[in-house]
Amino acid sequence: MKFYYENSLASQNYTAKPNIAWCADITEVQLDENKKLFVFLCVDIHTNFCIAHSSSQKTFTSHAIIKCLSKAIDKRFSIKPKRKVILHTDRGTQFSSQAYRNFTLQYKEFMTPSMSRPNTPTDNGVAERYMRTFKEHKVNGKVFEQIVQESFLSGPKSYRRTVNIFIKSVNSRPNKKSLLKSPARHDTDVIVASTLMNEPLYSKAYSEQLRDDYRRHEIDHFKSQSVEPVGENVQELQEEFREEMEIINSKLDMLLPKAKKDRKTQPLRDPIDNGLYPIFLTNAGDVFQRKKDLKRAQLRITYTILFYCGLRINEIRHLTQEDLKRAISASQLSLIHHKTNQAHIHVLSKKAVQDLIELNAEFYIIFDKYQYQYLFGKTKPINHKSLISIVNKDLKQTSSKYSIPFNIKSHSFRVNIITNLLKITSVQNTASIMGHSDIRSTMSYNRYALSKSQIQELLDQIDDTL
Repeated sequence: MKFYYENSLASQNYTAKPNIAWCADITEVQLDENKKLFVFLCVDIHTNFCIAHSSSQKTFTSHAIIKCLSKAIDKRFSIKPKRKVILHTDRGTQFSSQAYRNFTLQYKEFMTPSMSRPNTPTDNGVAERYMRTFKEHKVNGKVFEQIVQESFLSGPKSYRRTVNIFIKSVNSRPNKKSLLKSPARHDTDVIVASTLMNEPLYSKAYSEQLRDDYRRHEIDHFKSQSVEPVGENVQELQEEFREEMEIINSKLDMLLPKAKKDRKTQPLRDPIDNGLYPIFLTNAGDVFQRKKDLKRAQLRITYTILFYCGLRINEIRHLTQEDLKRAISASQLSLIHHKTNQAHIHVLSKKAVQDLIELNAEFYIIFDKYQYQYLFGKTKPINHKSLISIVNKDLKQTSSKYSIPFNIKSHSFRVNIITNLLKITSVQNTASIMGHSDIRSTMSYNRYALSKSQIQELLDQIDDTL
């Protein structure tokens, strides 16, 4: 179901002061032949000051935009405003979704949603014009698209720094609306000064290019007054106000309980035991097409370490060639556990060491052929979510190929070794071996202390007595 809103702005793009009306839109630039960069911008139309922005290589979801706008509202309004700000957008799917609808209801005391009419891009003319200005603006003699393409080559996340630089530069360039001061400076001055004045008789009007509007004269008079009081006294007042608000906010943060995130209960993961491990090891990397030999080598080493040590997947990504060589020679891995930030030594069995030695060809592919510094990472470790995605994607493919009916995930290796340890030693010893600081964490794996076949045998005995 889609939700659309009345065009409350109605092309009245001339405002008396900040926070009367904002407009938002999404634009895109080409990074290379196959990739694009999407940029979301929200602008206060009083001076065309960009108050919020976000960028992503993926098409924006409603939730990403809501997060960005929520931060802007919280930053611009410390208390409920006397006059709600109009937040104008086009009719894109991100702004007509149920999630965006919920956002407008959540902030109904602060903002009024407004939307362009169907097939009428001129209704969001300020945003459209700002996007063009943003793309044509030059920093060091280069436009945004040129610099972002160059920065993309140096790293997948460096484009965000480029976006920040351009936003700051555009916000610093004087324009007619900001009375030939930078929009950033004018925005700060006018917000402070307007708190000392009455509300304007008319908050918005049509721009000069659109039509004659008598309200514009009153707004011009209000704007000229609003900047007159700005001086040393107001600047001092502004600084004092900011300091007081910081003190109040810090005290509130200490007093108020932190909101707990809702965590979705995940299905129990099944162990990768001695029967399943060879299947996943043999088929490692089959799901990938690009650099298949590299992915296969990385995953075969990963599965071997996970199977024999039961590490968390996040601890694998920091391993270097030297770490692995030392592990083989010393029969142990020395790691920092990311959850506890504690150093821990994982002892390797003789079989584990022998299996790692036999992966010599895999070591050559990763560290010699592709010159990787880390098991997963050319110059720095891969993001942990990306690594989990790679491992789970490969496990899912193999499970599907061989019709394995279990819930197999990256954590299944850890489940297997802990449950096997619980069968042959105490909970305390198992916790010590795995690096658990609390034995309750270890006990949570006790659900697998009996194998499926053992449980079935016990149930069959019950059936025989019935």
